[in-house]
Amino acid sequence: MLRFEFLQNLPAETPSRLKIFALEKARADQSIFTNLLSRLGLMGAFSGFRLKNDGGWTTAESKDARVSINQRSGAFRFWTRLNDRELPRTPFSIDEPRLAPIARNFLKRTGLAPIPVEQLKVSKIAYLRMQTKPVMGKATSPRILDAGVIFGREVEGVPVSGPGGYMMINVGPDESVLAGTKVWRQLGKPLGMADVLRPDYAIKELSRRLRLQKIDRPVRVLKAEFCYFERGENDEQNYLEPTYAFVYEYETKNRFPYKSALVIPAIQGSRQNWDPPKRFTSTSVV
Repeated sequence: MLRFEFLQNLPAETPSRLKIFALEKARADQSIFTNLLSRLGLMGAFSGFRLKNDGGWTTAESKDARVSINQRSGAFRFWTRLNDRELPRTPFSIDEPRLAPIARNFLKRTGLAPIPVEQLKVSKIAYLRMQTKPVMGKATSPRILDAGVIFGREVEGVPVSGPGGYMMINVGPDESVLAGTKVWRQLGKPLGMADVLRPDYAIKELSRRLRLQKIDRPVRVLKAEFCYFERGENDEQNYLEPTYAFVYEYETKNRFPYKSALVIPAIQGSRQNWDPPKRFTSTSVV
């Protein structure tokens, strides 16, 4: 029998009406790269650069740096010290409260912040660690290679969630910026206001859709959010609309753990196709 255990509940109240937005079309042409390389201070390293395309990404690369822009989403990634990224010469000892100011100062200096840096809110700090183990030896203690300062996004006072809607700056042990990722689509013109469906509608719709999948066992809802939903770096998206987003897991009939996500429009007459490729597995959530 289908039963829910909610580890996170939807908010009891949501706005009654919210704006719907068109999103700017993604670009990955040479002028965008020239602007980005100039802001990062990399024009000298990329003198006479050529662009290559692979898997939906357009990339410019030098001996020690790389910049890539996704043709579908407009997301970008950059790496500024490829050759020494994995082997920091000094232990990572930066106190966590210092990380956000380092990231904000970099964004202010380069002009890469999508909003004024003072308005950027840290949603998470993620550490990249490395551990080695010889075939016949003892594993070394894990080392921190960098700290990823992740800034989240809000639109109309509502959080943006999903695999997009963030900017991450990777800070190295010497307080330099080693890399960054931006999945933060530019808002176009508002397309009007829409009435927001209540949270109880979303719960009923979640139940209905899982029943249609013949799921008749206990389900743990790990995340339940009211948000504007932004897709990931490899996905095209034309509109930004309010949604209810759920991440859930259950045990299959063969006793294997299964984890997935479901996005339910929070308005009637949604313009968006809400059946994007799943990026969730039984062991991790993107």
